[in-house]
Amino acid sequence: MKKRDRELTEQEREIQTGTSAQSGEAQPGGREGRSQSREGQSQSREGQLLERREMRRRRRMRNQVISYVVVVALIAVLAVGIVTGVGELTKNARENTESTAPQEVLEELLGSEETLEEPSSTEMVVELTPEQKLDEIVNKAIEVMPLEDKVAGLFVVTPEAITGVNAAVQAGEGTQQALAEHRVGGLVYFSKNMQSEEQLKQMIDNTVLYSSYPLFIAVDEEGGSVSRVADAGIADGVDSAQEIAASGNTDNAYQAGVTVGTYLSGLGFNLDFAPVADIANVEGSSMKDRTYGADAAAAAPYVTSMLEGQPV
Repeated sequence: MKKRDRELTEQEREIQTGTSAQSGEAQPGGREGRSQSREGQSQSREGQLLERREMRRRRRMRNQVISYVVVVALIAVLAVGIVTGVGELTKNARENTESTAPQEVLEELLGSEETLEEPSSTEMVVELTPEQKLDEIVNKAIEVMPLEDKVAGLFVVTPEAITGVNAAVQAGEGTQQALAEHRVGGLVYFSKNMQSEEQLKQMIDNTVLYSSYPLFIAVDEEGGSVSRVADAGIADGVDSAQEIAASGNTDNAYQAGVTVGTYLSGLGFNLDFAPVADIANVEGSSMKDRTYGADAAAAAPYVTSMLEGQPV
């Protein structure tokens, strides 16, 4: 019995020893697993940190880009505002200068006309003719004109062309603004612009007043079928060029010039597109009743006589 107990005791020890050995073998494996687990967790935390850092970096870059865009936009808006403001101020200053400078120069030149007539006591000065004096005044006025005004001054247009109305019968703020924007050399009027003598004179007077430069106030008043003022019932017309030539007397052309020139200048016109110096040398010409004949040599004396009679 005792012997059996000893055998059992030895078997139990062997079992315990085996268990301990197995336990000893298992322990290193358990530590290694825990170590790997901790390493995995550490790597996971590092990955999260890197991801957060990357997100923060991207947010900073996005905010910087947005800030740059906003700053550039503000600078652009400010630049446009400055350019627009400077342009408007420059335009206003130019308009004010241009509206006053030409008139002042003309007045100064006209005021100095007497000086041009008086020769200096110390040196010989050739006295200028009236035409030369006028040319000198005009040339000095042209020298101070902007290029745009010089070009516009080459044109004589209808008042409708610059105001945009269908038929101009008065000169008010629209005409004043139109002449400030389009400084043309003159305006030509037709019967549709003429309602009465008083209305026509008032319109012409206002137009001249509104212009920065002297204007040609023009009309077609040849006589006969082309008589804008007479057709409007404001004046008595004269015979056509064909009828005057048929009389065989150039004095009739002279008297026609006196009559037309007198009532035109009284209304304020300073330019008449007449007389017609063409000749009607083609059969069925539409110019037939508007000319003094088909022969230049025969027509010339009548043209000259009418011009001499016109004070315009």
